[in-house]
Amino acid sequence: MVKLAALLSMLAAAVIPVQAQPLLAGAAQVVITPPLGAPMAGYYSPRSSTGVHDDLRAKALVLRQGKVSLALVVCDVIHMPAPVVAQARQLIRSATGIPEGNILISATHAHTGPVIPGATARLDFGGKEAELARAYTASLPKKIAEAVQQAEAGLKPARLSSAAGSEPTLTFNRRFRMTDGTVGWNPGKLNPRIVEPAGPIDPEVGVVSIESSDGTPLSTLVNYALHLDTVGG
Repeated sequence: MVKLAALLSMLAAAVIPVQAQPLLAGAAQVVITPPLGAPMAGYYSPRSSTGVHDDLRAKALVLRQGKVSLALVVCDVIHMPAPVVAQARQLIRSATGIPEGNILISATHAHTGPVIPGATARLDFGGKEAELARAYTASLPKKIAEAVQQAEAGLKPARLSSAAGSEPTLTFNRRFRMTDGTVGWNPGKLNPRIVEPAGPIDPEVGVVSIESSDGTPLSTLVNYALHLDTVGG
């Protein structure tokens, strides 16, 4: 995940050289929910989509100051393969003129979203499910680009602010040093063989808020180091 400091550095690098110019911002989202029957990612056994609890989305934010523009897109998927990012960046640059190096595309690591074939995700199934997965992945760059295009079309005068807080109770290190000298992964709550966590957590909650000039919220970026998996099954 991109840390708040890194994100702010990216934003600052884009806007500081043209500080005299007004900041413009636009936000939009496009539904990227896969069709029913698409294979689902995030678990150790094959499963397919049987319904929709909440739509998955590609949420885009575009910032512009003077001649400098950047786009940030967060997608509700398990991961974001490099070929998908590369193709989406090309489509965004062609449609908006935003340089590819100023486009950040990331995933929320949703455990209840579709399998996206890539360098780190194999297709352990065939037939219709494999076809759906490949077709979905092929459609994703265009939808990401559509979200950025809509955000750019809605650019308006804006102001940006940031803050950081702490939430140490929602996350934990699931690797633990054990009494036999090994490191256990999810060894079970209150396991008497646990000595201590194998590493720290990062409790910082970074927030970047973008509002229109009249104070209307446009977009909020929240950054929290957590391997999120809150909907079971």
